[in-house]
Amino acid sequence: MKKIIVFVLFIITFNYVIYNQTAFAETIIHSALYGFSINIPDDWSKRKPTKSWTYLVYANIESGANMNINVINAKGLSSIKQPTLGQIFNPYYEHARIIEKVYETDSSSNIDFFKCVYRWENGEFRNQYEGKHRLQYYAVQWVKDEKLFTLTFTDSEINFQNNIQKFKRIANSIKFDKISGEEWEGGKMLIEERGKVIAACEKGILSQGYSYVKVQKYCKCSVDYITELANKYSKAQLKALQKEKGGNFIEKDALQMCKHYLE
Repeated sequence: MKKIIVFVLFIITFNYVIYNQTAFAETIIHSALYGFSINIPDDWSKRKPTKSWTYLVYANIESGANMNINVINAKGLSSIKQPTLGQIFNPYYEHARIIEKVYETDSSSNIDFFKCVYRWENGEFRNQYEGKHRLQYYAVQWVKDEKLFTLTFTDSEINFQNNIQKFKRIANSIKFDKISGEEWEGGKMLIEERGKVIAACEKGILSQGYSYVKVQKYCKCSVDYITELANKYSKAQLKALQKEKGGNFIEKDALQMCKHYLE
């Protein structure tokens, strides 16, 4: 997990000089998949992400600054407050100069943010990864649904102080979706009808010739997993996941997670 966190902070160095297909920026970007929105000024242009873990890339052509949002799995983490500062930058902590840092909590969602301004110390390490550029970074991290989100603004050291307040305004515009009672109905139903759901699963799997003891364990595992998903994600998020992974991704994931009980 330590390496994953610093990896996200580290790859933004390379994103600074990557510019692809340009499109006019929207004012409000909403992600049904990840359940948040962010306001992007109209003078920022959208870029095509070049990495699978990068969700969004925008650039301000006039100033030369850019921003990106990276998303990676963070199994076992529930808050960005869990890792230490050394762990966040590990194993490059000795090369990082932390200029400003703060932890904040969003009152409406109770999600913690880690916000910091930093740059790499002068030396071989910085030359290797920034080349002739001398950059400074404003990073905002949070953990939601066991995923680590990193919003990073990159700018030249010369221009950074002129633009830092703009970066903070964009970061502070992040809002998380509220889950309505209706959207939690699926999880509630699975809990209340747990016995019937497991029985239906057992009936279907037993017809394939497996022993009852194995089928019983497999179905309990599968229903636990499906119930966890139903309580973790809203309907809109599940629909977005289905679009991304395929309509039967829940069944496939449950099979991969629980199939060892049938072996």
